[in-house]
Formats: sequence, structure tokens, C-alpha cells
Amino acid sequence: ESEWPLGAGVYVLYDISERPIYVGQGESVRKRLLDHREKFWFKQPLIQTGSFMPIKDLTLRRQVETLLIKFLRKNAILNKQNVDR
Repeated sequence: ESEWPLGAGVYVLYDISERPIYVGQGESVRKRLLDHREKFWFKQPLIQTGSFMPIKDLTLRRQVETLLIKFLRKNAILNKQNVDR
């Protein structure tokens, strides 16, 4: 938790096999992750690691998030929006 990014950006959460589980974006990634932690599926053992791309511009953040979700398709297990299944 102390390593979670403070700034704006796009993040990907992975399981133990390094499969992408969720793609998200936010003005404060740390705040978003704290919100996610309230839900049981965003905890270990399902979520093990994450990656982060700092992107300050809201429009660009949303575009990158949408592009990653479309690229990952059904592999981003918990994403429902912007996925062609």
C-alpha cells in the first residue's frame, strides 16, 4: 500500500499468474485502489500485483484505459465496459 502511486494514471491489476484481471484509471490511483479494496474480489489471493502508467490528462487517461480494455478483451476478467465479448 505504501508503494501505491499518488498521482493520476491508468493501472492494471494482475493475478498470481500475471494475467490481467482489471484495468482502471483515476485522478488519484491510490484512492481508486483503496476504494477497490473494499470489494472482496480486489484482494489477495485474486489480485497479486499491479502496474501503473502516469497520465495527467483526463481525456488521454480514458482513451488509454479504453484501448487497454479492448486490447485485453475477455482476459481482463473484471472489466465489463468497452469489452467486445
